[in-house]
Amino acid sequence: MLVLVGVVSCDNVSEEKKIVSVGDSDLTESRLMAALPSNVSVADSQIIAEEFVKRWVQQQVLLQKAQLNLTSDDQDIELAVEEYRTSLIVERYQQKVVASLFNPIIADTAMEAYYEEMKHNFKLHDNIIKGVFAVVPNGVRDIKKIKKILTSDKVENIVELEKYLYTSSSKYEISLDKWMPMSYVRSYMPNDMLKNEVAMLKSKKLIETTDGENTYLLRVLNYMEVDDVSPLDFVKEQIYTILLNKEKIKFIKKMKNDLLNEAHKNNSIKYYNETNR
Repeated sequence: MLVLVGVVSCDNVSEEKKIVSVGDSDLTESRLMAALPSNVSVADSQIIAEEFVKRWVQQQVLLQKAQLNLTSDDQDIELAVEEYRTSLIVERYQQKVVASLFNPIIADTAMEAYYEEMKHNFKLHDNIIKGVFAVVPNGVRDIKKIKKILTSDKVENIVELEKYLYTSSSKYEISLDKWMPMSYVRSYMPNDMLKNEVAMLKSKKLIETTDGENTYLLRVLNYMEVDDVSPLDFVKEQIYTILLNKEKIKFIKKMKNDLLNEAHKNNSIKYYNETNR
């Protein structure tokens, strides 16, 4: 069993404490402690540490065997490692700069303009609706009142409807101003309830079915079908993300150019071959 405290494998206490060695490679106590999560119990830390040591030993055995068998043709590995290290450092720096300085404003007009230009890319992959669905346990006394309100088109009844659904249903959604994908609705409905889905949506009538436990209710007030162009409000968040990423790319490109210009200005870059300018 690995003991984390007081592990010393050398006579000189000023030297780094070692946990295990494989050939010329040492796993030190400080390296192991740095790999352990902070907010775990002592018992969990012990288990995680033992697993880390096991993985480290296995990796070192394999690594050292591989190094012994590398040929001159494999020397590009060092270059690949250095390139990966460089890209990792640069990426970390970019992330910090973006987190601290990148704060763009994506205007509604910009999203609307992008939507109008790229409408053909926003075809619906699922039917969407505005309306109400509810899952009501059988035997609930207010179910008749709920059905009556759902068959009415009076908006003022919505407050009353929500009061009944809040106290009587196990799941409900009232979405009169926001589009809902039918995949979300289907996840709460029996499989056989929406066999002829488009026809049911077109009817805009109260759709209901019952099983041994619940009554399932769906009232569609508006709908759009697969392959229709998505309404703007349904894809606005998606467009926001697209435009945000575009702005982020522009921001990083400008940052790189600014750093390059600054380096040239400070004479930090020296070319020894004119063709490399």
